[in-house]
Amino acid sequence: MTELDELREARVGKLEALRDMGVDPYPAESHRTHMASEAKANFGKLVKSKTAIIVAGRLMSKREHGGLVFAELRDASGDLQLLFKRDNLTAQDWQTLKELLDIGDFVEARGVMFLTKKREQTVGVKRFAVLAKSLRPLPEKWHGLQ
Repeated sequence: MTELDELREARVGKLEALRDMGVDPYPAESHRTHMASEAKANFGKLVKSKTAIIVAGRLMSKREHGGLVFAELRDASGDLQLLFKRDNLTAQDWQTLKELLDIGDFVEARGVMFLTKKREQTVGVKRFAVLAKSLRPLPEKWHGLQ
């Protein structure tokens, strides 16, 4: 069995785990309110009003730091950083995020915009949903599609 087959099998296992938890890994709709570029363009107004927004796109990276997970979300308009805090999510959502979401999956995230210490415009995620579970990994950055 090749490495790609093993990765696909692992992702299919995660897909089945999502279904076992009662999560539809391929819902028919998304409730997005803002594209990434719109959220960034209206950042000041969104922060001031503390308006919750919903963004949707593909997870391009996921970095774990204890009770925090930073992720990069990409949609058709650009990239946006997401911050998931263990304290802001249910135990099931935290487990789903840490164990069942992979780079390449499509997600919808709801939260309020804020500025991190490194001055990155970020969505502090309160809730999220899987929109599409990716069964194959993204192509390597340096080698492209083959």
